[in-house]
Amino acid sequence: MTDEDVKKLCDCLSKNTTFVGELNLCSNSLTDLSGLYIANAMKTFKGLKCLNLAKNNLHSKTAQYIGEVLINNPEYDIEELNFKGNQLEEYGLRRLIAATVANPHIKKLKLGIISDFGLDLLTTDLLNTSLVKLEFEEDADHPFSERVRDRFVDAFKQGIENAEDFTIEKIE
Repeated sequence: MTDEDVKKLCDCLSKNTTFVGELNLCSNSLTDLSGLYIANAMKTFKGLKCLNLAKNNLHSKTAQYIGEVLINNPEYDIEELNFKGNQLEEYGLRRLIAATVANPHIKKLKLGIISDFGLDLLTTDLLNTSLVKLEFEEDADHPFSERVRDRFVDAFKQGIENAEDFTIEKIE
């Protein structure tokens, strides 16, 4: 699937009133242009329960576009966002986290590779969310510092009310 194919799909979705479910666009070499098309469709199409954009060529812009839609519409009934295998970078990660804080329907968040900064951001900003599952990847060339990793673990031990239902998976 190409960015142009996603544009056509999103044009159809934005007019759809009956479909409810998952949009799986995993492993398509999509770019941030597809992210813009998806975000624009999400402004009118409210049927997504799961958005899987794993293993594409997505960067900060896609996370910004989609995050912004969810921030502006905290009642959007989406339960899962999957960005594994992408490089969301600092600002994209910030927007997705802000969307997760703003939208109580998001239960599962799967991120791509995050840095020490990203892990620190997760530590400070995700404590008061409805998440029950969080996945992220550590950059093999730049592993998390012990200080930030320990801070992350301590914050979740102390701050998550439903800790027995919450899982964290580090993808190796």
